[in-house]
This record gives sequence, C-alpha cells and structure tokens, in this order.
Amino acid sequence: MPQSGRITHRRGERAFVPPSKITVDEWLDQWLAMKAEDLEEATIYSYRITLDRVRGRLGQARLQGLTEEDVEQWMQWG
Repeated sequence: MPQSGRITHRRGERAFVPPSKITVDEWLDQWLAMKAEDLEEATIYSYRITLDRVRGRLGQARLQGLTEEDVEQWMQWG
C-alpha cells in the first residue's frame, strides 16, 4: 500500500501518524524507481512525461498534507 493509503488507514483507526515532510515529487521518484524494475524503458519514459504534469502543480506539496481539493484543482487546471 502506498504511503498515503497507509496514512489514511491509520488515521481512520485513530492511530498516531508521525509527521512526514516527503513531497509529492519525492514520493513519485520513489514510486517510479520501484516500478522501473519491471518496466520497459519506453514505458518509464511515458510515465515520466505523464507525471511531469502532476509535478508542475503539486510536486512541492507535502504528500501528507495533500487534499482532495488540491487534486480536484489540479484536474480542473490540467
């Protein structure tokens, strides 16, 4: 489960979730590095191009602070 899914689940359980300063950019880098092991170079390139649109508006946002409204605004912008 990606980090953001674990956080939401743990918050639902009322468990303490330690603050994290990881940004959307950093998380995407980690995710892509993990996925790259199983992907062809052309697919990785396609993912990078697609993710650049996310990075442009949301990349510097803290992943833990990202809201549904942030994503909806990005979708309307894009």
